[in-house]
Amino acid sequence: MKKYLYLTRHGEDTANKNRTLNGRKNTRLSHLGAKQASMAPAAVRGGKIDLILTSPLERCRQTARIIAKALRIKEILPEAGLIERDFGVLTGKPKKDIYKYARRTVQIGDITYFLNAPGCETFPRTYRRAVRFLKSMRKKYQGRNILLVTHGDIGKMIIGAARGLGWKKSLYLPNLKNAAILKISIEQ
Repeated sequence: MKKYLYLTRHGEDTANKNRTLNGRKNTRLSHLGAKQASMAPAAVRGGKIDLILTSPLERCRQTARIIAKALRIKEILPEAGLIERDFGVLTGKPKKDIYKYARRTVQIGDITYFLNAPGCETFPRTYRRAVRFLKSMRKKYQGRNILLVTHGDIGKMIIGAARGLGWKKSLYLPNLKNAAILKISIEQ
């Protein structure tokens, strides 16, 4: 049976604004990010959301609270599987430093994805985590309409996992814009 899931990336945060790499750095939304999050609920008109699952990082939690208030959703649950991939040594570094630390990169549009760097979570590992997350979520929240509030890299891997694409093809999915809500179909 086909079921739908809503997914959004957090609103712009202070690191996005300053063009630095977040990873698991616990940053807050910028003024623009809060505004983006307040406009996101318009994208789910006609869709009923029962609960919100959010990355435990503050930028996602803030985004989730803003959306929940607008949609009158009472249940927001932190979910460790939605946390961004670990950027390792690149956490908190300017984006221009990617080439200093990563031996392999892929340029897709205006984004440079680093495939390795000391201490980073690789995309194959992130993709496997996304597959495990979806499997667990389907079982745990069966029959409920869910909005996931997450991050760019793990968000792409979740979408790719829902479509059975593998990590390489998932990287080429359209970029997740801040606070844009995407409706994806999943098999129950």
